[in-house]
Amino acid sequence: MRRNRCLFLVLVVGLLLSGCLGGASINLKIKPNPVIFEYQQYERDITVEVSTSGIGKLGLDTATLILYNDAEKEIWREVSDISTTIPFVVPGISKSFTETISLPEEYQLIGLVSYQENLLGKKFLLEIILEGSKTTQASVDISFQ
Repeated sequence: MRRNRCLFLVLVVGLLLSGCLGGASINLKIKPNPVIFEYQQYERDITVEVSTSGIGKLGLDTATLILYNDAEKEIWREVSDISTTIPFVVPGISKSFTETISLPEEYQLIGLVSYQENLLGKKFLLEIILEGSKTTQASVDISFQ
């Protein structure tokens, strides 16, 4: 009996350390990093990999995409309502999907001289935030060459 209790405690501690009993969550990865734009290129495809960790119920409320300029000032934001609940999350499941990101219109309608003066060599930051019962985020650099 004592041996079973000890084995049970080791199992619980192992699960806690691995995150399985800490509740369900989602992890994000964005590829490529950096996303590179060139003159007169206004859209790029990115791959977002979503993977699960932990065990349990997970609610997802919103997905927010934010673009920051090189001065770390927010220049664009889009919030999408997800409003979904995953009743039982199992760790280790991953899914990738491709999304097309577009530069805001004010960065599309510029000439070569303006591009060279205002964007060439600059680094912006794209951040994706999933909010719900657990919040997760990922970010990727955007470079102008």
